Amino acid sequence: ISRNKMIHIVSFKYDEIITFIKEELGHDTTIYSVNTGMKNRSKKMIMSMIPSSEYYVLKEGINEIDERAFVFVCDSYEVKGQDIKLKSVKQ
Repeated sequence: ISRNKMIHIVSFKYDEIITFIKEELGHDTTIYSVNTGMKNRSKKMIMSMIPSSEYYVLKEGINEIDERAFVFVCDSYEVKGQDIKLKSVKQ
């Protein structure tokens, strides 16, 4: 069973979502520039790693900020690296 979730979020309200993740949950984010396939529009995609136990809070927070956000979630079985926030997720 995974203890962590990798979250990817595409939203025009990415600044508000990033602030929520950092200030409310205390986790870092990585931002990617992406192009949509259908209309070839540039957007920002947020990636963050969180403990599975915080997933519901994150999901509800994103929904309150932008109910139309595109969100996909992957289970993560190992987190490794120098980032302090990622180390705090590793259990």
